[in-house]
Amino acid sequence: MSSKESKPVKHEKLPPDIIREFKNVVGDEWVSEDRAVVEAYTVTTICLGSMLRKVLKDPTLIPACVVLPSTTEEVQAIVKICNRYKIPFVPYTNGQLLCTPTAPKTVLIHLARMDKILYIDEKTCLWLSNPT
Repeated sequence: MSSKESKPVKHEKLPPDIIREFKNVVGDEWVSEDRAVVEAYTVTTICLGSMLRKVLKDPTLIPACVVLPSTTEEVQAIVKICNRYKIPFVPYTNGQLLCTPTAPKTVLIHLARMDKILYIDEKTCLWLSNPT
């Protein structure tokens, strides 16, 4: 490798038993450790510092996995798993990630599947929906 070539950034993963716990909560298809998938969730950040770290290939920008819950209960279960194992996590919604992972093995909790209207108040024209 020449001095001008950059070294690949290591993608740190979580132990398989923790990934299995996430899959037990949301289902196999809603948890991804695939590097291309998890890196895709770091490109929409609007933080200049995060963009610079990405250019510099900071390994802490690559999440360990992405988990997509569909209910409040699933979010709570994911957060409890993260807390139990002291895993950092970042919630992600509406296409803007204001911060990117800053610690190895961070879990991104993507809320795109939470797309239900929970309550409508016709009198005041207000509604409560999931966070997307």
